[in-house]
Amino acid sequence: MFHVLMITILLISAATVSADETERIAKAKAEGQLVFYSTMGIDTVGPVTLAFEKKFPFLKVEVLRLNSERVFNRVMVEHQTGKVNADVVNLSVMPLLKGKGVLAPYRSPEAKAFPAKFRDTDDTWTGIVGNYYVIGYNTNLVPEANAPRDWFDRRLGSDGYRDGRGRRYDRV
Repeated sequence: MFHVLMITILLISAATVSADETERIAKAKAEGQLVFYSTMGIDTVGPVTLAFEKKFPFLKVEVLRLNSERVFNRVMVEHQTGKVNADVVNLSVMPLLKGKGVLAPYRSPEAKAFPAKFRDTDDTWTGIVGNYYVIGYNTNLVPEANAPRDWFDRRLGSDGYRDGRGRRYDRV
């Protein structure tokens, strides 16, 4: 639910009216749509686009929902051919797109609500979703003494874990 709220804020901020954005709003009205490429599920994208369209009834949000690889490739091909269709992109590898010179800076008024570590210093992206990674192991097969203590623990070798009797168990 947190990422739904953050995406709603970012989408709404994309068309927030200010003195500097009057021309942008006029162009948006003339275009009549906002194209949103996303990797999020339909159950997440739906409420976000409905809230945006309610606030900005002159814009219809067109959602293209694909997996990460397909969104990335589509954005890259559009950029390379000079036929960019997306207005907003939601993708986990935004820093990679920045490195390819694909992203344009935009300072959303709402970006200040995000901690600095979740924003690009050049205003090309704002992180809206966080993932947690944990190490899990089968306590029936791997004794606590052999369990990895962190991601860099040498017990987590390329050949998997070893139990108390030297038997190998593949990584999960």
